[in-house]
Amino acid sequence: MVLIFTYAKSRKPAKTINITLKQPIAKENTAEEVQSFIISGFSEDGQTRWQVVGESADIFSETVDMRTIEATSHSKEASVVLTAEEGTFFKSSKDVELRKHVIANTDEGTTLTTDKLKWLAETETIVTDDYVHIKRGDIVITGKGAKAAPRVEKVQLDEDVKMIIYPTSGAKAHGSESITVITCDGPLETDYKNNISYFYKNVVIEDKEGKIFADKLVAYIDPEKKVIRKAEAFGNVKIVNKHNISYSEKAVYLANEGRVILAGKPKVVIYSADQLSAEKGNL
Repeated sequence: MVLIFTYAKSRKPAKTINITLKQPIAKENTAEEVQSFIISGFSEDGQTRWQVVGESADIFSETVDMRTIEATSHSKEASVVLTAEEGTFFKSSKDVELRKHVIANTDEGTTLTTDKLKWLAETETIVTDDYVHIKRGDIVITGKGAKAAPRVEKVQLDEDVKMIIYPTSGAKAHGSESITVITCDGPLETDYKNNISYFYKNVVIEDKEGKIFADKLVAYIDPEKKVIRKAEAFGNVKIVNKHNISYSEKAVYLANEGRVILAGKPKVVIYSADQLSAEKGNL
């Protein structure tokens, strides 16, 4: 059985939503009938733009409570598939709220997991106020509150952010065998397509070479080696390298060259072996 709903928005040509009902399912221990269904939305050229598959006891209501859900967003560029144990479909906006073991996968290899999120059909955007875990290749990001653009190529995490960059075998061959960890209060804006991430508020970046503290950090990631190619730190910059400390308003770390460029009245504190021994003796 197929039901076709036509709706118009502004002065654009009318679009359609198809609801395909499968065989009714008897809900266990109750007399309630559960419909297995597919809801499809189409673009103006007749192509399937999005699709929601699930089960519901009342598919004809304006707000459809669902379970065992799979929502798919299709485009010429890529597809995003979201799955969850339960959720709600809003017919008027075509938005989907997903709850319990929510997983979003893209054909670009990004996986986002959380307890609850909302998929906004009009902009094909994923939003949530909950904690999220995002994995793409050897890069893992966690944080609270997120917004992801189509294809999940651009992601914003609002607070309590942590990024871990695991080196690939190629990176190990070049001597970058340690992981890099970057934390900040947030927000974090990550552009996977251009391999750039922007960290804000109380930023700390740490690897085997030391630590960098700053108000803001722009990290450029080598897409093949999965290491920081270059990092630009701004505001109250403090760099700790073994026992040496430097302070500046701006610093540029060039990983390939193994050097740091300081700007804005830099101050460098270098401890000698004798000074370190004297300080330990006074403890």
